[in-house]
Amino acid sequence: AGHSYGELAALAAAGAFDAETLLRLSRARAEAIVSAIQGDDNGAMAAVRLDAATLAPLLEGFPSVVMANQNSPIQTVISGPTADVEAACAFLGQANVGYKRIATDCAFHSPLMAAAEANYAAALQGQAVGPLAWPVYSNSSAEPHVAEPAAIRSALARHIVSPVRFVAEIERMHADGARVFIEVGPRKVLAGLVGRILKIGRAHV
Repeated sequence: AGHSYGELAALAAAGAFDAETLLRLSRARAEAIVSAIQGDDNGAMAAVRLDAATLAPLLEGFPSVVMANQNSPIQTVISGPTADVEAACAFLGQANVGYKRIATDCAFHSPLMAAAEANYAAALQGQAVGPLAWPVYSNSSAEPHVAEPAAIRSALARHIVSPVRFVAEIERMHADGARVFIEVGPRKVLAGLVGRILKIGRAHV
């Protein structure tokens, strides 16, 4: 499993792409996102100390703000136009809900990235996808990717505008028998999220 961009790396690790292709698709993904930004507003993101189910009704008055990263039972990242994210944060603050603005270049995993989906789909068009050596779980569906090239290309393009359902993804992995989670990366952020998602009572290491 990967988190956000990490899903592309996870697919490569499973054999979908070689290292050279991973670098090329990584660059194309970044270029697609940058090219999607229109006007003076790149959008904004903020981490909120609530789970997605509790946060959802509080955002009903902010239709342009989406729950971009459903990270853990105590963190959901919101994303959208800057003014709307700021208004949502002010509202949450008045309701005594903790939040913190995140320094990002744009509003990832939000409708503001709609043009990026089309641009990345074009970059992925015709890209060969190797057979997966093991299942790779999707941020968007929280289920294993369909191991078929066209389906993987479509899922990667759609991923840019879709929420990262990391809580549901880890819960599905655990339900499917995963018990040992190893983080490959510079810190321990994802391992910490896994621990908070599974908590006491669901065996895991």
